[in-house]
Amino acid sequence: MTTESLSKDAYVLGRALSAPEITRETAAFALKAYDAARRPHGQAVAKCSRTFGLLLSWIYTRPGDLHPMRNEEEVKELMSDVTGWVARGDIEDQVKTAQGVLESSLVTYRWRNI
Repeated sequence: MTTESLSKDAYVLGRALSAPEITRETAAFALKAYDAARRPHGQAVAKCSRTFGLLLSWIYTRPGDLHPMRNEEEVKELMSDVTGWVARGDIEDQVKTAQGVLESSLVTYRWRNI
C-alpha cells in the first residue's frame, strides 16, 4: 500500500466519520460508507498488480489462449490499459459516494428509531 493510497483512505474515512450525525451508535454507517467508496479502487489496484505480475513474468494469456503473448505492441497496449486505473476515480467523487451511502444508511436508521 502506498503512502498516497493510505492518505486517500484516511481522507475518505475522516470525512465519513466527521459527519455531524455520526455518534457511537452510527459509527458503523461511516465505516460502511468508507468501504463502499474505497473498495472499488482497492480491487482495481489488486487486479492491476496481478496483471502486471503476469505480464512481467511473461505468462499472461488471454481467455482461451494457452500460449504466452508474443506481440510486443499487444503487451504495450495492455499495460497502457492496466495503468489507466491511476487516472480514474477522483477522490472527491469517492467522498461523494461515501456521503451518499452514509446519508442513505442514516435515513434508514432514523426511520427504525422513530
